[in-house]
Amino acid sequence: MEQQLQALDDAAAAAGPGDGAPFAQAGDLALSGGQRQRALEYYGRAIDTYLSGSRYDAAAAVCRRVLRIAPRAVRTRATLAWIALGRGVHANARREIEEYVRAALRAGEEQRAARQLSLMAQATLDPDLRRIIAELLGRLGAVKEAERVISDMSETSLRRMPSAAEQEQVWAQVLQAALMGPRELDAHGRDDQHPPDVMD
Repeated sequence: MEQQLQALDDAAAAAGPGDGAPFAQAGDLALSGGQRQRALEYYGRAIDTYLSGSRYDAAAAVCRRVLRIAPRAVRTRATLAWIALGRGVHANARREIEEYVRAALRAGEEQRAARQLSLMAQATLDPDLRRIIAELLGRLGAVKEAERVISDMSETSLRRMPSAAEQEQVWAQVLQAALMGPRELDAHGRDDQHPPDVMD
């Protein structure tokens, strides 16, 4: 197995930008060999590689793989929430954000999750979704942040489709937030990345 993993590491080094397939395959191989933590590390590298290449569907697919073996993986839930938010489908985004908040509450990561949700509120034009995010911030104990989200919403704002430039900005925020490590988030008032601790 070690030779196969080394070959996949070499393939990843030679792969084009955004090609996380070798890392995902290495994760599968490590998992089949009973090396769960090593598999999670490879999956984390696959997710980050896909995200850096704006291959969000592929990143989400690997996130689902992670959750099958580590259902409490908080950061993976955050990544799925960001991807759903970027896609702009209200129902999906709400579900993923709620799942992230539940995972964060179980893990005692309320403060970090509150910073993530504050960023998510800034990244969406959907007033209903912003209200939901404000409610979830309240559940996290972040009352001031929840009030700020509500106060930032214009009373006259109407739901509308984002312009191409606005959507591009949302995806830029998605990428930045999904790739940011916990130390970076804590230092900058933000959140999250992946390896080596995908399960955090």
